[in-house]
Amino acid sequence: MREIELIHKGREGVGQSKEEIIGSVNRDSIIISHHARVRMFERNISTDDLLSMIKVGEIIESYR
Repeated sequence: MREIELIHKGREGVGQSKEEIIGSVNRDSIIISHHARVRMFERNISTDDLLSMIKVGEIIESYR
């Protein structure tokens, strides 16, 4: 499984429900960290692909 770090504008994504995360994506209220961008480039993952997967994927682990 590929892991990408997302930072919600104004608060971290840790502990967020899937609905809250999708809401942030829909409002264009996320920042993709530099580290995540590097990993995305290495793995040939586009921003559109990432955002689509957030909307249809599942949370497999939550760090609190």
